[in-house]
Amino acid sequence: MGGRGMRTVRAMVYVLAAGVSAVLASGARAEPSFNVSRLTCERVQAEVRAIGAAVLRFQTSDRTKRNYDRYVADARFCDGGQTAVLATVPTADRDDCPVRVCESRS
Repeated sequence: MGGRGMRTVRAMVYVLAAGVSAVLASGARAEPSFNVSRLTCERVQAEVRAIGAAVLRFQTSDRTKRNYDRYVADARFCDGGQTAVLATVPTADRDDCPVRVCESRS
């Protein structure tokens, strides 16, 4: 490979390394996602407890409200400066299944 080819390969390696660094620095997580509209409350709670954190999607009648969020088993799964607080999601058997979501400490 000539000089120009090596410069191209080096540039590609630098770009790839920068991209990987950016993802790691952002704290990106690959967490499972569940549509809870067809799951029981007990099953949703058990899944979150077993995994530690998951994105739960659900149906809402209010179209202005976001219909998904990241829910956690407890505060260990929150970022620094956050704590786990009680929230609810609608499941197949309950309109208000208790779960926890991370919020900034006030």
